[in-house]
Amino acid sequence: MTGVASEKTLLVLRAEIEGALGATQRRQQFARDTKDRPIKRVYDEIWKRIDPVHEQLAKDLGKEDVRAELSESSI
Repeated sequence: MTGVASEKTLLVLRAEIEGALGATQRRQQFARDTKDRPIKRVYDEIWKRIDPVHEQLAKDLGKEDVRAELSESSI
């Protein structure tokens, strides 16, 4: 059950990231890289987008390390 919930969380995050990508080409590339792919691939592609803004995201969320937060609840 935890695995299913973790996968669902990543798929929701995937959809939110796709929606937030402003440029159509970037959005289409992200969709191609993640749609109907194994969840590990989705996880890796999400981190490719989050990693460049990781420190600011953690600060905005009041977290020390967003990667640790997601890793504990994900794969």
